[in-house]
Amino acid sequence: MIRRKLSDGHGQGTVEYIGIVALVAVLFGALLAVSGLADDGLRLGRLVAERIVCAVRGSGSCKLEADQLVSAYGPAVATLARVNAPEIRFEDADSVSLPVDPRRCREHSCADTSARGSLERSAGGEPASVLVHVVDCRAGEETEGADCSGDRAGRIYIQYWLYYPDSATKPFGKAGFHEDDWESYQVRINADGTADARASSHSSYNYEPEPINLSDIGSAKLPGTEIEIADFHESAWDDANGFIWVSDGSHAGRAAGDDHYFRSVAGDRLRLIPLEANLEGMERMEWDGITPPWLKPVYRDPEDEGT
Repeated sequence: MIRRKLSDGHGQGTVEYIGIVALVAVLFGALLAVSGLADDGLRLGRLVAERIVCAVRGSGSCKLEADQLVSAYGPAVATLARVNAPEIRFEDADSVSLPVDPRRCREHSCADTSARGSLERSAGGEPASVLVHVVDCRAGEETEGADCSGDRAGRIYIQYWLYYPDSATKPFGKAGFHEDDWESYQVRINADGTADARASSHSSYNYEPEPINLSDIGSAKLPGTEIEIADFHESAWDDANGFIWVSDGSHAGRAAGDDHYFRSVAGDRLRLIPLEANLEGMERMEWDGITPPWLKPVYRDPEDEGT
């Protein structure tokens, strides 16, 4: 009966179909809320609604993204990757660079926007894009070549890599500048279903700003200067809340912050690109002295404390 209605009524079936699926999404979200997973329910409900709209519009990009995620990780992990994609909040400035696909954009002219509020594309029309890498450490599902020893066993790690055309570590200006900038937001899904998160910041991870502990600090000189900056090395995992706060200029991230940011990209508006399916082309690209994600130790050891 439902299938017949989909083809009858000059579009009425489409409306009914959306209503049915939306109702299921609402009920599922309510179930998650009752079980104490309200935030996940809201994100999943919003994801379902977004995908319905995408399907109705017949967007080829939606299908391509979904196909690539499922092909790379299987349907269950692909859903986890989409549901846990963070909302990106940017520190206020005259303009900001959105994370973009480096195969399509490596300049401010295509990555930047001066718009405020909820964003999805740069002023040049580039979609906000994040590259994804999954390390699955569940028994029998271990990612080939990954370190799943010790406490890693039984967990799934989802790494969201954000590429920006360059980085300027303020207040050092040109002293802290380099082309090509990779930062990350990482989610650790535990065997009991809870999730932790951390964000990269220069050569370290953090969750939120904390008082400096001198015993944790090494030092690193800014290129071409005698200036030394703190270099923290810690795991920095804490409860995932679905957000990453991005600093102006350096793009240093943190997984906890405040609401005084005037630009953001919702997680379900991000274009997710599985690195596993697109690595061949990117491996041939040159980077300005910056190590790309797939050559970093954390790519294979998801608990590594270096970025």
